[in-house]
Amino acid sequence: MKQLHPIIVEEIPHSIKKYVKQIGKMTFPQQGCTSDVGILHTAKERYVLKRAKGEKYRKWLFKEYYVLKNIRALAECQSPIAYKFVQTAEESWLLLKQLQKQNMICKQEVLIHGDYTIDNVLVHDGQITAVIDWSGGTLGDARYDMALAVRFEDGIFTGKESASFFKGYGKGISQSEFCYFAEGLYEFF
Repeated sequence: MKQLHPIIVEEIPHSIKKYVKQIGKMTFPQQGCTSDVGILHTAKERYVLKRAKGEKYRKWLFKEYYVLKNIRALAECQSPIAYKFVQTAEESWLLLKQLQKQNMICKQEVLIHGDYTIDNVLVHDGQITAVIDWSGGTLGDARYDMALAVRFEDGIFTGKESASFFKGYGKGISQSEFCYFAEGLYEFF
């Protein structure tokens, strides 16, 4: 499989290159559809750099920046650190400190959906009949799917519904785990 290079160093805004200083190399994780992602490796640090094009995706990237800047105020939530947000005429760029040294080590990898939200669960007569949209399916931490499943959306999954979900699921997650997976990793990716 050919390695894609969606971002080249010369394209990176000067203010980001100045902040990071010496970029030793760039690597590229599997790419999504909304932004280009590169990992900037320096002698001491690793940073995630995201670039979005198009009005819709640029707005989403700014929202991600806004969420990450504000979630840091919640002491119990561990999330990526947003260092710089840069807008040019055609693109938006977000520089993040890569997640590392977190206390959320996966205890056991299982099959996870990767986008286990209410709009991907089909229900008939009060019973789950199917889970759709498995494009994000992979081996991972079950807490990721659990956190996404109970995110508060449009009045759904208030305290009562969350308690019912975890009772049916057979186990729960702590508030810090919820913040890490639903408001940290999910917003990040």
